Order: sequence, then C-alpha cells, then structure tokens
Amino acid sequence: MIRAAATVLRSLLTSRAGLLGAGLVTLVGLTALAADLLPIADPHRRSLPSRFLPPVWEPRGVTAHLLGTDGQGRDVLARIVHGARSSLIVGLAAVALSGLLGLVLGLVAGLRGGVIDAVLMRVVDAILAIPTMLFMLVVALVAGSGIAPLVAVIATTNWVVYTRIVRAEVLRVKDLDFVAAARISRVRPGRLVVRHILP
Repeated sequence: MIRAAATVLRSLLTSRAGLLGAGLVTLVGLTALAADLLPIADPHRRSLPSRFLPPVWEPRGVTAHLLGTDGQGRDVLARIVHGARSSLIVGLAAVALSGLLGLVLGLVAGLRGGVIDAVLMRVVDAILAIPTMLFMLVVALVAGSGIAPLVAVIATTNWVVYTRIVRAEVLRVKDLDFVAAARISRVRPGRLVVRHILP
C-alpha cells in the first residue's frame, strides 16, 4: 500500500500537468479554508444600489467587487470563496463515507459469499437500476436539507460503485497463492483481511 502511494506520488511529481493540477487543488483548498481570514467582502451582505456590477476589468467594474455583484448586490468573489468550503466539505465527506461503506460491504460480500453476497448484490443491482437523480430526490426528501443530509444523499447513491469494485477485487485476490499460504499458516481472519487481502 505504501509502495503504491509512493509510485503515485513519484508520477505526480514528474508530470507538469499533475503538478499544475495539484497546485490548483491546493490553492482552492487553502483559499476555502482561510475564507474568513481573507480581505474580501461579507458574502451575505446585500447592497441593492450595487446590484449587477460587472467584473473589475469591464467598464463599470469597481475594485471593491473584483468579480462583480449578483442580483441582490452580494459580492460574487466572496460567495465563490465561502461556497468552495461547503463544496469541499460535502465532496470529501461524501466520498469518504461512500468509499468506507462500499469497502466494508464489498469485503463482506467477497469474503463471505453465499446468501450474504447474493442479497448485497441484489440490493446493489436494484439501486443501480433506479435513475440516480430520481433516487437522490427521494433520499433528499426523506433526509431534509443541509450539509449533513446532502452528504448522506450523495453517499447513499455512490457506495454501490465502490462495493462492486471491491467485491470483484476480493474475489480475484482471495484465491491467490499468498492468501492460501496465509490461511494454511492459520492467520486470524481479521489479520488476513487487513494484511493480505485489503492492500
């Protein structure tokens, strides 16, 4: 696992496009995290006389609002910077939650097999058969509004992809020689999963 991460990092550091992408993502992340410390306007402050101001490089643009203002006179740059924080939180939390859920269920399905595998895979097939947007709307209706329900909605619709991928890899790996050797050596199931199958 560490060797794979080192290979990915080495490839990233030797690629101009990779470095540029990593730099942009880092810049956006740091800007979103430091949104309250930056010298920008309050994203919620309305100013009706300042509605629909263009960006600063256009004729009516002003330096106080670098990217202009919206229909309620709120600063567009401030709203983008503060909105990026919510987007990052939702994106990272949703991916982490759906990835963790998919990893656990994929491991269980691939290792246990039988009825558990069959039931989990039928649930996965049923969720994949429903149009994603319709499923998200139903979950959102039940969960309500806010960041936590939004994370739950995205995670609920995405865990199935991770489950199928992990299950397929577990089914491939669990019959290989090094796993069989670990079983013959009476390695405990938990250690077998963590040390031999999961990486």
